[in-house]
Amino acid sequence: ESPTAAQIAALRAGEISCGFFHPDAPTPEFETRELLRERNGVLLPFDHPLASRRQLRLRDLEEVPLVLFPRSLNPGFYDQVLTRCSSAGFTPRIEEEVWPRANGIALVRAGIGATFVCPSEVRQLPPEVVLLPLVGDAPESRLIFGWNKTREPNPALRAFIEVVAEDTSVPSS
Repeated sequence: ESPTAAQIAALRAGEISCGFFHPDAPTPEFETRELLRERNGVLLPFDHPLASRRQLRLRDLEEVPLVLFPRSLNPGFYDQVLTRCSSAGFTPRIEEEVWPRANGIALVRAGIGATFVCPSEVRQLPPEVVLLPLVGDAPESRLIFGWNKTREPNPALRAFIEVVAEDTSVPSS
């Protein structure tokens, strides 16, 4: 669960051969494949007053404290949250900034606030939380597979690239 910024730095330094990350800026030195693009939902404690709804609008979170990861780990997504909340007419109240992701989910579970989660992560969530879809403008996440194209891929990476190229049928939402 290495954050995007750390993976990109490691790819640039040649410390890793490839990575799975959520880029927020162009990375021209990398060859990339988008594996997944999906709209985030809102993760709430199961006993939160909003948890009984079928879906939420971003505006519904105006009074809800948010648990996010630090901006330095993925500035693009963090800024996307701020921008979309602003467009919805409010400034989000960021209660905590934590990493790794499991810590953020634990804080939601404990009732500290809400966070944004992709529907593809639902199988990893504890039963004490509920993931609700966001209608309208919602933060979006992309999962990218990438490698440094300025370096010759080793045989294992070449084989892995072929597997990824064959199976890019991951559904997008």
